[in-house]
Amino acid sequence: MEGSTSAALEPLLSFVTFSLSQLESGFYRLPGSAVVARYVKSSHQNDPGRTLLELILVIFAIRTLLQSRTRADRSGKHFIKFSEKEIDELVDEWAPEPLVQPLSEWEQRDLSSVPVIAGPNGPKPKLLSTGKTVTNLASFNFAGLA
Repeated sequence: MEGSTSAALEPLLSFVTFSLSQLESGFYRLPGSAVVARYVKSSHQNDPGRTLLELILVIFAIRTLLQSRTRADRSGKHFIKFSEKEIDELVDEWAPEPLVQPLSEWEQRDLSSVPVIAGPNGPKPKLLSTGKTVTNLASFNFAGLA
């Protein structure tokens, strides 16, 4: 009985051996595969559990990259169907929230004291509030030589 079982499994084992050898030769044809193989051998020698953990992480990363970007069901059965009237009502009712809070009195005073340039930016711009010509030290060409 034992001889017949091993005889029945022999073609399967030879197929598995052939497949693994083809996979290994294909892997070593890839650029950088020797570096990866050396890393796996050294890390497995130091800590075999680490090899298993890294294999799980690689499989998880590949699965995450290949899965659909949206969680929505493609058939649309989890979406609410609105009529045109309901959509128009929702749009009319919608009021966007402000992106920032209104400025305080102190912030408004501070902002109003910032000089604003009137006209093109250059070495000698004019200020909007006073009309005075000033030197623009925030430019690489503040001396007007460039």
